[in-house]
Amino acid sequence: MLADAFGVATTSARDAAADRGRSARTTAPLGAPFLRGEDGTLYVGGDLCLGACLEAAYFYGAAIASAIIKHEVSL
Repeated sequence: MLADAFGVATTSARDAAADRGRSARTTAPLGAPFLRGEDGTLYVGGDLCLGACLEAAYFYGAAIASAIIKHEVSL
């Protein structure tokens, strides 16, 4: 969806990585889906935000993508 929003072909991706999350040990997540830098150019999501489970990874990823799309549309 992000590639579509920017009008970029997904085949032009240069890098992809996956982490199995074996070291996730968050004991007290922040309770927010992500953190964003003041200028809106840096987004941080991860176990520290919503906890160490697969569902949390989906939700913070979707929330970051949505926020980026909304930011780009408003420019």
